[in-house]
Amino acid sequence: MIDERINNSLEELENQLKKVEAARKQVEKTVNSFDGINDSTQKYVSSLSEIKTTLNEIIKLIRQDYKDKVSEFEKDRHVIIESSENAINKIEEATNNVTELLASNTNLLQKKLTYTLILNIIIIAGVIAAIFLK
Repeated sequence: MIDERINNSLEELENQLKKVEAARKQVEKTVNSFDGINDSTQKYVSSLSEIKTTLNEIIKLIRQDYKDKVSEFEKDRHVIIESSENAINKIEEATNNVTELLASNTNLLQKKLTYTLILNIIIIAGVIAAIFLK
């Protein structure tokens, strides 16, 4: 009977050890899986970090390019405004010169017309006087 109890106890102990071994293997598998997931997750996080760094560099380049283009645009706009103002000033000067020239020519023409009229009146008066004095 004692042998049987000892055998039963040993058998029960063996079954319990098998369960403990199976549980240990399951824990080991779980730990290994966790390590694998942890490694994969770290690689994923590292990749995301690299992507973030690259995106930040792209954003920085876009900002700089935008600033450069705005600066160039401002320079071009300034040159266009100056050129336009110069052209307007030259047109204004030319218009003033033409206006002054026309006014001067009009005055000269009026003076010549007045002299011509006076001379015609003198000639007509001379012709009339010559006709009456004959």
